[in-house]
Amino acid sequence: MTSSSHSERLEPAIVFREVTKIFSDGKTNVQVLTNLNLLLPRERVLCVLGPSGRGKKTILSLAAGFLAPTTGQVLVKGKPITGPGADRAVVFQRDSVFP
Repeated sequence: MTSSSHSERLEPAIVFREVTKIFSDGKTNVQVLTNLNLLLPRERVLCVLGPSGRGKKTILSLAAGFLAPTTGQVLVKGKPITGPGADRAVVFQRDSVFP
């Protein structure tokens, strides 16, 4: 194994730096994430649990590039995510899977 491939494996797959996400309908603002700092390691499985409306889908949508953070950065391989990419995928499930 070369040192570059070893260092690449140690680098987090996705990094959230001080990410805040606010949804607005023009009248009301809802702050879903506040200053989120998160390192998602390579070759690992991450499970995010919590009640409805707490930001789980927002985190996935930010990592997939479907949403942009209001403030902060989401990075893949050290570069900001600017939209969906072939290096990431999301498989959606219907809400009816878990009643």
